[in-house]
This record gives sequence, structure tokens and C-alpha cells, in this order.
Amino acid sequence: MALLHLDPLPRNATPGEVLRFVAGTAGVDGKKVGKITLLGTAARVEVPDAAAAKAVAALDGATFRERPVRARLTAAPKSDVAHFAHLA
Repeated sequence: MALLHLDPLPRNATPGEVLRFVAGTAGVDGKKVGKITLLGTAARVEVPDAAAAKAVAALDGATFRERPVRARLTAAPKSDVAHFAHLA
């Protein structure tokens, strides 16, 4: 799964609204969208790798509640194990 970063979103946006926005605007099947994490005025959304580039192109500049949204791919979080292993 690829990780999309969307911002700025309204502070009171819900995961359901973000799911409808991604599915409706990017044409990604809502059942294939993974975890949605809301981070204040931003969100991270997991989408299938095959649909990631198309989703970014469709969502970047699209409007969510009459506000333009920036969309970009972000790197998947790295495992903490490797991070702490090199500190020992």
C-alpha cells in the first residue's frame, strides 16, 4: 500500500469524509483504501500501489469542502527495530 498525504483539511474532517473524497475524486474503490490517519489539518491515507500515482494526480488541487487540497506520496514509516538496533 502507498501512503498519500493530504493537506490542508478542515480540523473537523472525519475519516468517512476523507474516504468519500479519495474514492470519489481519485476513482479508487473505497473497499481498497486502507488506514486513514487524521493529523490536525492533514491526513494520511493508504491506497493500493497501482492506484497511487493516479490518485495523487487527481487529488492534488481538488477541492474538499471548497478548499484546495495538496496531495503527495509519502514514504512508509520505517520499522523502529532497525532504528534502535543501530543505536545500541
